[in-house]
Amino acid sequence: MTMLVGAGGNAGNQAAVRIIRGLATGEVDPAPTARTTALVSDELVRALALAAILVGAGFLRVVAFGGGADDALAISASLFIIVSTSVVLGTLLPLVLQSVRVDAAHASTTIQVVMDVLGVLITCTVAPLVFETAERIAGQLEIPTDSVVRGRGVIRHYLREALREGHTWLPEAELEQRLSGRGLSESTITEAL
Repeated sequence: MTMLVGAGGNAGNQAAVRIIRGLATGEVDPAPTARTTALVSDELVRALALAAILVGAGFLRVVAFGGGADDALAISASLFIIVSTSVVLGTLLPLVLQSVRVDAAHASTTIQVVMDVLGVLITCTVAPLVFETAERIAGQLEIPTDSVVRGRGVIRHYLREALREGHTWLPEAELEQRLSGRGLSESTITEAL
């Protein structure tokens, strides 16, 4: 999680600093001039390029540290959305602040805080969607519901769901109860745990 929100905050801050500098030197006008529109368009391209590069790095990092493909995909998807959103917000925030006569320099610290919060929200929204999709795909591929591989995926999903609910741990009995409703046998649950 730290990697995700940190990447978002840093990317947004760098975009904000580029715009703040442009405002200070007169290179950027807070009004939607052709020059400012071109600059914002360039930042959007940079946002997508940076996000794409970091997705590859994030995917490799998850796999290198023993995460599964579903974990790597969830982290990568979250990272892409966080970084691209951060750069866009980091680009626009100084312009908005300047246009309402607030010092645009406040944007660099503001974007850090905003992206810390948004990064967590994005990850907590994207990860369950990825895991639910993986579960549907496993069903379509006819991987048996009672397989250990699916059991481990479901366990990870439930543990993340519990984390999203505010739990820092989940008693084994409660986890087993949740898992039994998914068609997993006791032996599969024991082996998957």
